[in-house]
Amino acid sequence: MITAFTVKNFKAIGEEPVRIELKPITLLFGANSAGKSSILHALHYAYEIFNNRNLNPEKSTLGGNSLDLGGFERFVYNNDLNRSISIRLEFDIIDIVDYVTSYPHSVFIDHTNKNQFIQDLFNEITCYVEIDIAWTKINKKPYIRCYETGFNNEKIATVRFDVNKKQA
Repeated sequence: MITAFTVKNFKAIGEEPVRIELKPITLLFGANSAGKSSILHALHYAYEIFNNRNLNPEKSTLGGNSLDLGGFERFVYNNDLNRSISIRLEFDIIDIVDYVTSYPHSVFIDHTNKNQFIQDLFNEITCYVEIDIAWTKINKKPYIRCYETGFNNEKIATVRFDVNKKQA
């Protein structure tokens, strides 16, 4: 389950990242033009990126024709193609561990009380994935400039892509 969502340089959200902790019930409220819709659109954009591998959506798969994202050029902060959008998803690792250990004879651990052992071992571990999406003037489309992942806010791996060199 996603436990937190952070975004920057998306629509009304500028250089200062906005982090939203997600609970079973999460309420967004505030004055008009406070950025509530930007948060919801950013969540739709994250869905498009991670589920549909679409970095430049005009429409949202979830929102259909009712939600016009307008593509990267329209939703990067201030329509400034020199900026990059940053999206970070945080989640509990226990959900992944529960999935892996749900098999009757797990190849990952042979323990008579494996479920409790796994719960105790991984209960406090959180994971994150962060991507930085930038615009390439060469190809006139967005690309993932940086992909980072880690545990408990400690970076484990980073992959950077240089569009000019066409290599990661």
